[in-house]
Amino acid sequence: MGTCWVLCTFLLVCGISCINGETPLLSLQGTANSYAAFSSLSVCPNSQLTLNFKSHLPNGLLAYMDYENNSFIQLKLEGGAVKLRVRLSNGNTLKLSTGENLHDWRWHKVSISWSQKVTQLKVDNSFQTGSLDFGSTPDAMVPSNSLLYVGGLPNLKVLILEELSLPTVYYEPRFSGAIVNISYINCSSTPTITAPELLSYDGLRTSEDNQCTDENICENEGRCLNTNNGPYCDCRYTSYGGANCSVEREQRIATFSGDEYLYYNFTGMAPITGPAETISLTFKTNSGEGLLFHTGDGGNYLNIGLKDAVVYIALQMGSGEKLEYLGRGRQFDDNLWHTLFVHRNVKMLAGSQGVCEMHASVDGSYEISKSFAGNFHEINSRILFLGGASKLKNLPGVRTVQNFHGCLKNVQYTVGSLTLHILDIAKTGSSLISESGDVLYDKCVPVLQVEPIAIHSPSDVILLEKFTASSTNFLSVIFHTTEEKGLLVYASGEDLSVFALEIFDGYLYAVLNHTGVLVREKVSDSMVNTNSEHKVSATLKNWGVTISLDGIPKTIRVGDVTSKAIELTSRVSLAGLDLDSTASSTHPAVYTAGLLQGFVGCLMEVKINGSRTGYQIWRAKQIKMASCVIQTSYIAKNFNSPNTKVILPGA
Repeated sequence: MGTCWVLCTFLLVCGISCINGETPLLSLQGTANSYAAFSSLSVCPNSQLTLNFKSHLPNGLLAYMDYENNSFIQLKLEGGAVKLRVRLSNGNTLKLSTGENLHDWRWHKVSISWSQKVTQLKVDNSFQTGSLDFGSTPDAMVPSNSLLYVGGLPNLKVLILEELSLPTVYYEPRFSGAIVNISYINCSSTPTITAPELLSYDGLRTSEDNQCTDENICENEGRCLNTNNGPYCDCRYTSYGGANCSVEREQRIATFSGDEYLYYNFTGMAPITGPAETISLTFKTNSGEGLLFHTGDGGNYLNIGLKDAVVYIALQMGSGEKLEYLGRGRQFDDNLWHTLFVHRNVKMLAGSQGVCEMHASVDGSYEISKSFAGNFHEINSRILFLGGASKLKNLPGVRTVQNFHGCLKNVQYTVGSLTLHILDIAKTGSSLISESGDVLYDKCVPVLQVEPIAIHSPSDVILLEKFTASSTNFLSVIFHTTEEKGLLVYASGEDLSVFALEIFDGYLYAVLNHTGVLVREKVSDSMVNTNSEHKVSATLKNWGVTISLDGIPKTIRVGDVTSKAIELTSRVSLAGLDLDSTASSTHPAVYTAGLLQGFVGCLMEVKINGSRTGYQIWRAKQIKMASCVIQTSYIAKNFNSPNTKVILPGA
């Protein structure tokens, strides 16, 4: 007993004390750096994990353990109940929940007991059991160089997020309160109760008293935390800051111009899951079309976007798709800020039947409330897209024809106790959220747009701005056509320098003449004049050009990194030639230029040059690509007729 008291006196300095002079107690602040790490445990039939806790907050991570083969144990306090989530290395999963109103600042004992096929979660005198088959492997869960984390996880300077089997656990609310009597029965031939070894910790208190009284000093749903410096308002999960979460803070903002989007994909891993979810975001756009948000798991999904300047919500929960519109008669493409809120909650009925209740609103006034039954019991999010997707048409439920063009801010996705501030996470470079393209953060810049460009005559031409004199230039365009021949892009300079894209005999070709080296190369392996949508982009460097057609890159080299930048001094001609500004003789390697046979078809999403803030963007507004109808077969046309010129903004 005396030895224990000596030990406790030392641990008190670090925020660790003793109960009854026997076992160490952790008093966790629940701040951003609060956690404790213990020696690991294996999980197998007849093993057990036990701990005691008390807290004044309904949400907080109690314990987490990572294992091999995407397996894990997660124990957390959510909504005042204790919830267990287990995934075995053989792929079997289990979720259990028991207890209520456990955030009463009283001690509660939690135990998890495993047998060969049954797992029990017990809190005080309440319990729930579930089937979890370990299979034929004696030790189904073996630690993978991980520890038993209590109250939270260490910061990302210590932790490698992509190595976690459940990476979203890092963003769970940290536990605020006290935890004691952690013990487990490990896998061994002679099971014995073992106290784990405390290895590291941070954010601990030197006392266990509750400084956060029933009268919450924190506003706007801020969390009151007990700290060594007194009660502290944690505003991380709100849109506010200040000492009491009373000051509205500037939110993370991002500009999307049609090529960029954010996403996660947990295929092969455990999805985000829970009985309820909330999506809130604020958007500004001058386009009536665009994907805002998509999430789902297999056949179940939630797809939100703009269609004809109205917000649509497409929802599938196993009982047929539900489609709702918000703000009919109100156009949301007015380049003003609008706040979207969507909440859905699943309630269980008999068997596997459930009821999904959904409430949605824009600006708090355009509202809908719906409920429907189906064969489901919870919400799963295995994939998520924000602002677009690479294959938009393949997303289930999608109604819009394009990615989002505009600005987003304050994007929050909440499932149960987990809240993801998606723009904030993406901006930090966290591996949880991936970025496609180059999202512009902390600025909202104008995104210029017009309708799809319909080219009816091979003698028409669209003039863009010039390529810059820098070592890197960029151009991209979406096109579709039925013509066998047509000049798509042409830019020229001194000494017969030229860059061109042309369709010849139904195939796409690139022509580049630089540093005295000429290359004409077929870019497409199949014909592109089948009236299907194709996206081509070109990145010009001093050594050559990389052409990407429908995501498949091809590199053409005419020099090396020491070569001078290609000097294309003419304006970029799109869909034809400008006879007034082009050199008197076109390059003979560009066959359609010699024929004066421009592109006939539809052009969309033209982008050229510069930094992200300098992009000039043109895109459909409330018009489908299918509405861009072009007459074909212009072979008998008089190609020597005067040009019809369109000079787009910035040219």
